[in-house]
Amino acid sequence: MYLDFLPNLLEKFEKITLNILIFLSVFLLSYFVAQIVRRITRNRIFNRLAQKEVATFSSDLLFYLIMVVGVGVGLTAVGANINAVIAGLGLGGFALGFALRDIIGNFVSGLLIILTKTVESGDSLKIINFEGTVRSINLRHTILSRNAEDGTSESILVPNNSIFSSVVTVKKKGGVKKN
Repeated sequence: MYLDFLPNLLEKFEKITLNILIFLSVFLLSYFVAQIVRRITRNRIFNRLAQKEVATFSSDLLFYLIMVVGVGVGLTAVGANINAVIAGLGLGGFALGFALRDIIGNFVSGLLIILTKTVESGDSLKIINFEGTVRSINLRHTILSRNAEDGTSESILVPNNSIFSSVVTVKKKGGVKKN
């Protein structure tokens, strides 16, 4: 009498365990496929374009796209209502986009800087109160290096949005270019 619920509980436990295993299997398969695609695209794009930043961006974008699709397939496989998840992501994406507008602005600016080659590694850059040599350009910031007054080397992280929206002096081997 007290143990009447036990068979029902065991059946639910088995179903939940099976769903978790199915989801983890699909997720791990997506992860390994995404890693392989990332490695292949990074190597092929890098060999053709010789631009590390574009190759990294493209391969990372494909990686995350495959992972999102994999999570969606995994959730569908275990019987989750994917429509509710997509609707929730739409509302959450709007709020998140508004909250992260500076980060998104830096990301888009970084992508435009990389694609238009406005600034490249090795260029001398002067922006607002900062001056230095461009060491690397990431999607969120550009790293400048310069020698400090005490003889040490210092790195300056300049948000890409500042480079794209401010007056910048870029010294290249062939002359001076202003944005």
